[in-house]
Amino acid sequence: MQARPIRPAPPESAPTPIRRSWGEASGNGGGTNPPRDAAGELAVKVPILEAEIKGLRQLLAEVQANRETLRREIDALRRDRDHWQNLAKSAEAEKAEPRAWFCGRALPRK
Repeated sequence: MQARPIRPAPPESAPTPIRRSWGEASGNGGGTNPPRDAAGELAVKVPILEAEIKGLRQLLAEVQANRETLRREIDALRRDRDHWQNLAKSAEAEKAEPRAWFCGRALPRK
């Protein structure tokens, strides 16, 4: 005995979903929100959001200042590196030049 495959119900017989407004979904007990309440809620949130934006702008300014300080320090370190590399190259060039070594005898006076 084989089990019969289960067929989905035709769309006409499916129950229609219950549509909710945004206010109902937020948990206000199913009552409708008058537009004035939504505006009042937004009016309360605006100063909070403005304060957060101000804080974020201050953080951004600090980050930019720190970035500029780090850039200057990196530039100074690169200049120091280049200076020492040039000194090392000049020292190597001096080593490569032939030098006149004397065996310790005094040169005759002229």
